[in-house]
Amino acid sequence: MNQEPVTSLKGIGEKTGKLFEKLGVFTVQDLLEYYPRGYETYEKPVLVGSLKQDMTAAVEGVLMKDAEVRRFSHIQVTLAFLSDGKDKLQLTWYNMPFLRTTLKAGCRFVFRGRIVKKSGRLTMEQPEIFSLDSYGQIMESMQPIYGQTKGLGNKAIVRAVSQAMENRRMEREYLPSDIRIRNELAEYNFALEHIHFPSNRQEFLFARKRMVFDEFFFFLLAVRRLKERRSDKRSQFVMKLSSQVQALKDSLPYELTGAQERALQEIYSDLSGGLVMNRLIQGDVGSGKTIIAVLALLQAAYNGYQGALMAPTEVLAKQHFESICSLFEENGIDKQPILITGSMTAKEKRLAYEKIASHEAI
Repeated sequence: MNQEPVTSLKGIGEKTGKLFEKLGVFTVQDLLEYYPRGYETYEKPVLVGSLKQDMTAAVEGVLMKDAEVRRFSHIQVTLAFLSDGKDKLQLTWYNMPFLRTTLKAGCRFVFRGRIVKKSGRLTMEQPEIFSLDSYGQIMESMQPIYGQTKGLGNKAIVRAVSQAMENRRMEREYLPSDIRIRNELAEYNFALEHIHFPSNRQEFLFARKRMVFDEFFFFLLAVRRLKERRSDKRSQFVMKLSSQVQALKDSLPYELTGAQERALQEIYSDLSGGLVMNRLIQGDVGSGKTIIAVLALLQAAYNGYQGALMAPTEVLAKQHFESICSLFEENGIDKQPILITGSMTAKEKRLAYEKIASHEAI
């Protein structure tokens, strides 16, 4: 069942299947692994008097009169007024005139939505509408919010995931029980169910911890397999250790830590050893990973090669660029770093690539 196309689920035809494909969901298994990007917590209804601008909340009350529809330019606005017995609240929906058949005077509902302030009055815009029983069923729970695409909303994705969960083939637990107990990890099937539909925050955190463990575990396995396959692969780029790089290291205003020194020497050994290097340096923020990368790149530059230092954000890339330029200038390093970012103009990128192609840059 898990490897069948997502269109095998009830209510998902070819058209909806194409929309799921835009999200990277092709099979039922893909859908099971399409985790929520966030959650809505449906808390107990509050009194109208406690509402404030920009908050999202639920209120329970009785409609004071039938909803009415007004037209403003090309927009139809449905208005209703709720009373909680003490205060009243205006409710507003846009282009939903059909609601007037549901919202009748004297009916009691729970409305949940965002509070805005217009003309000095607090208004709840586009609220969800619940009967008291239906809201009671989801109250205090965490409802999943998925990444969406045009034509495929959250409710449709929730229905599909619910159906997939009900019909799925249970997975055999691959982790030994002693490892799960020692690391306080949930059983896989429990984690899968509760990452999608947690009853409370504690269940969510328990499920997420297992999913994060699995992600890192399989990543490390993949890295280990890659390393084993490439462990005896020869490299045509054998680099001699540069005295200029050693001089820069010696001139640093601080000494490398023992861990930094070990990591650097292992990299130097790889660069000069004739085998393909495949290394991952891990460390906390501020632990000194960047200087190790710079010294390794400089070894490549002094052997006639080039390298790249990539950063996850443009701000960080600029910070690295400026600090490296200062370091090289202060120590007489005759290599030129080049900065390339996504916001640069086509002309700026072209000039940068021309410098790289001409070996003016490291």
